[in-house]
Amino acid sequence: RDRDVTGVQTCALPISNPFDKKYSSDIERTTVMVSMRIETAEDRLNLNTNESYTLKMNTSESGVVEVKIDARTFFGARNALETLSQLINYEDTCDCLITLRSGYIEDEPAFPYRGLMIGKPRRS
Repeated sequence: RDRDVTGVQTCALPISNPFDKKYSSDIERTTVMVSMRIETAEDRLNLNTNESYTLKMNTSESGVVEVKIDARTFFGARNALETLSQLINYEDTCDCLITLRSGYIEDEPAFPYRGLMIGKPRRS
C-alpha cells in the first residue's frame, strides 16, 4: 500500500569511508630504513647464547629515519626488531604511524633463561 510522505523530512547521513581521510599538513611522510649486522651465524638457542643488541635511530638531513641494529646472534637481532616494533605506534586520529626520530638502546637479557616452570610432585 502506498503512503503519502508529503511534508516528511528525511536526512541522509553521509557514510564516512575510513580510507577517504584528509591528512593534516603537519604530518610528515618519511621512510624508515633498517640496517642490521649480525656477528655470528649461531642458530641454536641455549643457555650460553648471546642475545644482546644495540639499536640506534637517527634522522638524516633528507628526513629518512635510519635504524642500525648490531647483534652478536640472530636471537639478539630478533629481540632488537621486537623492540623497534614497540617504538612504532599507530595513531588513529591521523591514521598514521608515529616513531622516534632518534634514540639509542643497548639491551641484553638479565638471565640466561626465559622462564622455568616447576610443578609440585604428586604422591599417590
